[in-house]
Amino acid sequence: MSEYAQRRRPLLPSETPQSLLALAQAGYAPSTRPLANAHIHIPPNFSAFETVQQAVQLMEAQGIGVAGTSNYYDFSVYQEFSEHAYTAKVFPLFGLEIITFSEELATAGIKVNDPGNPGKFYVCGKGITLFDPLTPEAEALLAVIRGNDSTRMAAMTEKLAEVFRTAGLDTG
Repeated sequence: MSEYAQRRRPLLPSETPQSLLALAQAGYAPSTRPLANAHIHIPPNFSAFETVQQAVQLMEAQGIGVAGTSNYYDFSVYQEFSEHAYTAKVFPLFGLEIITFSEELATAGIKVNDPGNPGKFYVCGKGITLFDPLTPEAEALLAVIRGNDSTRMAAMTEKLAEVFRTAGLDTG
């Protein structure tokens, strides 16, 4: 077991960056850095994991000490993630990711940060620390983004189902 795994303890929901810094200055911090993954997606977003608990159990099994979510348009899963991370002694980081598209950039063939799709790019935010209620304007904007993304995913799913049907496999 690594030194970090031996010394880590659950985070308290009331802890702040300042209280964690004080612990580190008091010698609590391990001499080696913990393993970290600052960009995972957890359900209900597109994810490699079936559940939030499955993701955190894998982190714990692999000795991940710091894990950051970067979910699309939605913070509702962060409470559950925080609770599981607390139990597994994983320090949670919170972020967001928004897929955007510029017709002007696409027409010009300009690729921003999606190597296969001109005009499409991802905006990522890291280090969210407050989950205040959204303003009505922000809520409306995210609702439009979520709706457009859901429409896009439904169209992609139907196109893929058609490919399977053409090959003789009806996925239902």
